Amino acid sequence: MANPKLIDLETLRVSGIAKGLISSISDIDDRNFLARGLQNVPVPLQSRMARKYMDRYNQKKAGSQYRANTWLRRTIARLKPRFGVLFSITQNMPLPWHILSSIEKTKKHAGTLALECVQITLDVSEENQHLPYEKIISLTYDAIATHAKAVGANVPFYAMCDDNLPTECYEIALLKMQCDKWWARQLKTLRKQFLELLEIATGQVGKDLYHDKKSKKPKRRGISPYSSKQAQREFSFAQASGRQFLEMMELQSSDGDVIDLIEAVKSGMANPANRRNELMLRIRETEELADEMGYVAMFYTITCPARFHANANTWDGSTPKDAQNYLTTTWARARSKLNRRDLKYFGVRVVEPHADGCPHWHMMLFMPKNKLQEINAILRWYFIQEDKTELYNRYGPELTRAKVFNKFVDINTHGTHIKTVEACVKYRAGTEKSHLFKLYKQKRTKWGFAKKKANEVAIQRNKEEAEKAKAEKREPKKFKAKNHKA
Repeated sequence: MANPKLIDLETLRVSGIAKGLISSISDIDDRNFLARGLQNVPVPLQSRMARKYMDRYNQKKAGSQYRANTWLRRTIARLKPRFGVLFSITQNMPLPWHILSSIEKTKKHAGTLALECVQITLDVSEENQHLPYEKIISLTYDAIATHAKAVGANVPFYAMCDDNLPTECYEIALLKMQCDKWWARQLKTLRKQFLELLEIATGQVGKDLYHDKKSKKPKRRGISPYSSKQAQREFSFAQASGRQFLEMMELQSSDGDVIDLIEAVKSGMANPANRRNELMLRIRETEELADEMGYVAMFYTITCPARFHANANTWDGSTPKDAQNYLTTTWARARSKLNRRDLKYFGVRVVEPHADGCPHWHMMLFMPKNKLQEINAILRWYFIQEDKTELYNRYGPELTRAKVFNKFVDINTHGTHIKTVEACVKYRAGTEKSHLFKLYKQKRTKWGFAKKKANEVAIQRNKEEAEKAKAEKREPKKFKAKNHKA
């Protein structure tokens, strides 16, 4: 059998870091297998996949090379349907990958961008010296804002930018965009968002439970729900670094009293426990106010269409920020409709992530009881406008069937008469709906809302009332069966 031929890495579309890792493998078959697999992956993902492959490949265990090759084969097969989305994400990177992949390089690049903004300011001022100051500063703001938006930064006053914007706002924005510290904060946020998007796109965020035959318990396959392990490590490191700084500092009052800064922080809203207690207090106060006004409470859970969910087949690469913008925009439209209808309501709202990182809302709204159905209808109409067929398809595929029904037919001046006609109507198979309704009935029985149980409760209460009335020698009260919560 002929010896396998070594693949020339220069002929493949592989990053420099990935080439170095591939070259470190001595076995020709494994080396060629890794090279062929990585060339099908977007360039920014090649280095990280090569590192994970090498971590498995170099383990000092029997069969580590085989397990590494199996992992690479399964990973590429899982990501293959998403290669279009992955390539789109990597082509729209706000900064080159070699900058985004490093915290130090990202922070250093902030100074470069600040200098570029200063240079743009000088160029615009030199080209428009004949114009008044207000016009020059407006043109400078437009030029720098365009440059900053191309990177992905949030430009100050950009949403409210028009001809009536005060000169002071332009000056504030220009001073910020010429500061390296401001750019460092912007790039820090951009880096976190983009790296987390890559983790989501490559399947590192979500629930992936499987049944372990040995322990007979569900286990997770190395991925993390809600956020990636990398994001959690960086967050924990930032929290520990901030805590260490606070422990080194002290506060001194005008009277000379000295306390540790960390104790002051723990007693304020920066403490998560205090924030949670404050939220629960606000909810309780809101509920008491609603009871005084005679309002009823409604609890809503609002989610995004499937195109925002990374675990859906129709995911289009949308980020959690895009999903939050969708919810905010749709809620603004619904809120405007409620205001036009003069519908009164108030309440609280919280945001939570799904297991795949896509946010959803929980809202507790209080409203007049006679307006409840109208508010529900308006919210439902706005939040299911996009991709409403997704909800309908959960209840089975759309089919048609023949149906015989009565129809009123006009006969000019001789009035109307009923005519029996047969026509095709649309309906849903209802398999999923039947299953969900069955589960719902089981829950109602468990909660004590079953009609049969309500009758039993009413009968028992009537017996007790009859005995009590007999003892007191009066007419007993009658209790009717109704929905009763046990």
